[in-house]
Amino acid sequence: MALLWKDFRDRIRRTLDDTSASVTWSSTELLDYLDAAMRRLALHTAREVVWSYTATADTSAVTLPDDILALGPVWFPDRELLTPIDLQPGFLFQDATITTESLPIGYYRWPGGTLNLTRALGSGDALTVYYWAYWTPVVEDTDALLVPRWAVEALEWYIVYRSLTRPGIQQAMLGQYDSKQDSGHPEHNPLEKYSKYCLLQFDRILTEYSPQDRSGWDRVIT
Repeated sequence: MALLWKDFRDRIRRTLDDTSASVTWSSTELLDYLDAAMRRLALHTAREVVWSYTATADTSAVTLPDDILALGPVWFPDRELLTPIDLQPGFLFQDATITTESLPIGYYRWPGGTLNLTRALGSGDALTVYYWAYWTPVVEDTDALLVPRWAVEALEWYIVYRSLTRPGIQQAMLGQYDSKQDSGHPEHNPLEKYSKYCLLQFDRILTEYSPQDRSGWDRVIT
């Protein structure tokens, strides 16, 4: 069963010992920290998406979805795999005008949110794009965390880290955590030290799993 945000938030509050009627961190703040955690997670392991676009007229420029992180295979009609073109000074296309018959058959991205085709899609033709995306944002209490199960613990550590580094929280809470040592250097900021430990735990969990392989499918034309 998918983990709902409301249940995960309760779990985080228990970790933070923030379960009283007057909470220290609002639900909105914790949601902001979750969003930041999922964006960090996507750099290691992203959501895999298959997206299709059907042209309503001949076109050589397609606007990509805004959740794209990295581009994967791009299929032209008849499942012809397009090749990314590395634009360099002096490089000339075989055909000066882009049409539904022009060569080469490939693409380049410029700006980043636009896929420029070097052979135009005809009206009614479909383009299929495989890409790696940021994780779907959580908005409502009943929204599910659509991340790998192993990543849930990492998200919890990161949210606790962000919670403990919120501006003003440390100064308000440090007094109850102050400690003294008979010798050596006193620990003046144990809360800050623990927040750094939480971030290390987030990074540790990510290193226990191989980063997502986003290579090997393309061959660049130069």
